[in-house]
Amino acid sequence: MNPRLPIFLSYADEDKSYLNEFVTHLKLLQMQDQVCAWSDLDLAPGAEWERDIGISIDSARAAVLFVSQHFLASDFVRKSELPRLLNERKAKGLPILPLIVSHCVFSLTTFKYPDPDLGPDEFVLSSIQTVNKPHEPLSSLHQNQRDEVFARLAGQLHKIWKREAG
Repeated sequence: MNPRLPIFLSYADEDKSYLNEFVTHLKLLQMQDQVCAWSDLDLAPGAEWERDIGISIDSARAAVLFVSQHFLASDFVRKSELPRLLNERKAKGLPILPLIVSHCVFSLTTFKYPDPDLGPDEFVLSSIQTVNKPHEPLSSLHQNQRDEVFARLAGQLHKIWKREAG
């Protein structure tokens, strides 16, 4: 049996409904032991949440970013999650898949890593191909169109799993 693809899901609390919708689309791949998705919703009471988030990022072989104005404005995303994810991308080739949730300044956003204040590296997030077009965010789509985007993203993660499973 092929190992499951660990996926880190990064989102802002305000966008939790989109995360939950997407996780439903991943359910079949999870039941077939192809992927295991992780977000902070998986933290158990009493968990050391910062440590556990770091462990999940370090073990991820793909990451999905739920990009919105809330995501881009989140201090935790900016100072903790994204610098680590970008460092993993540079060091290990971690695939990062931005999913545009709402209209935001995605194209203007840069992040520093490995240190969020000092860098020395800086990355323009919009240089990564998005799952959906930035001018067609999930928030502006009807349910069947969102389902199409989520299914396409699940298919992309399946391709990554297949490629890694070799």
